[in-house]
Amino acid sequence: MNLVHASIDENGGAGWDDDAKAGDQTGKEVCVRSWYDKPWDFMLRYPDKSIARKAVATAVKLANSNLVGYDQSERNSLYNALKKYNFDVDAYIRSGHKTETDCSAFVYAVFACFIPGMRSNDNAPVTSTMRVLYREWGFVVHTGAGYLSGQNLINGDILVNENSHTAIATDGDTGDTTPINIIDLPAYTPDVDKAITTIAYDVINGDWGTGNDRKEKLYVAIQTRVNELLR
Repeated sequence: MNLVHASIDENGGAGWDDDAKAGDQTGKEVCVRSWYDKPWDFMLRYPDKSIARKAVATAVKLANSNLVGYDQSERNSLYNALKKYNFDVDAYIRSGHKTETDCSAFVYAVFACFIPGMRSNDNAPVTSTMRVLYREWGFVVHTGAGYLSGQNLINGDILVNENSHTAIATDGDTGDTTPINIIDLPAYTPDVDKAITTIAYDVINGDWGTGNDRKEKLYVAIQTRVNELLR
């Protein structure tokens, strides 16, 4: 069992120094990592396992996008961006919009994508308020040792240390049960030079931005299209 979480900014702090940049600068600000014992005070489980699987799949997808960094002073910016894109994480990632979050705001944002009753314009819950608020949203609180030590967990379970941290359990299952159709495409010889030249003119015209932002947008656009074709 692994954990997906928002942990620390690129400077090793919480982001209140105004030096933290939007987006994941290190690949570890928001990431999937091996199990660790905080220790945890309780675990939250949503009764509808299909929604929990979708939420953890979204969390992993956001972590792998490197678009989301850690900064407590900008903790609601990920949620606000997802709201802008109607809580469609794929649309958000395609936009290349870099945002920030913290551990509890991250958990809140991904579950709010699938549980409309959680959505609010207020500040996202913090770890000390999660037990009460998530119970109101239909989550079940578990405090058994088997859950808190990493056993008896399933995709989408939320581990909480009320004083400092929260993370989502994931076993690597994306939660996407849609079968991938392997398409037998007709043989062809791609005109790679022509395709690259077309994109190059778009870059020259400024359609893709500049610097690292341009690189990320190009990568996201191409990878997203590859995924769409494979599906």
